[in-house]
Amino acid sequence: MKLRVLMLLLLALPASAEIYKWVDADGKIHYGDKPVAGAEKVVPKEPMTATLSRAPTTPTQTQQPQTSPAQQRISYKVKFTAPDNNATVRNNNGQVPVSIFLKPELASNHRLQLFLDGSVIRTLGGGGNFVLDDIDRGEHQLQVKVIDKSGKILAYSSKRTLFMHRQSLLMPSGSKPIVKIPHN
Repeated sequence: MKLRVLMLLLLALPASAEIYKWVDADGKIHYGDKPVAGAEKVVPKEPMTATLSRAPTTPTQTQQPQTSPAQQRISYKVKFTAPDNNATVRNNNGQVPVSIFLKPELASNHRLQLFLDGSVIRTLGGGGNFVLDDIDRGEHQLQVKVIDKSGKILAYSSKRTLFMHRQSLLMPSGSKPIVKIPHN
């Protein structure tokens, strides 16, 4: 094997001939391996080289669970299909039906987090339908985010605004508003 490599190197030796440069009567630059009258010898510069080395493997790298490159590069599409944006929900128990579309399915180490007014209210293992309970009266914003096990956000939905209408404690069900008519 070593003899073959040595023979190949010896065959390449004539290829390292000297190089000459000259300019003809028309001003064109020429290069050649034989000297011509008025030619100057060109010394090629050393080519730029780089040596690659492997980073040392630390014990912690081998102990961490490995995720496949496919799991690391998943591009999720996540959005609400219910409630509609700017929807008015009338429910005295404060229940809001929610439906989340997610494609593709979550990888085993990814989760959905559901946010209500900027705070996490639920962590889910996938999309689907469910009901939020006891949502206070007023305007609220929902958002869902796909996160990995370290908490890094991989994808998120647009914010969805809803308006919850519930019976007021000041006006219990069945009561009639008191209207005062001034007597003149």
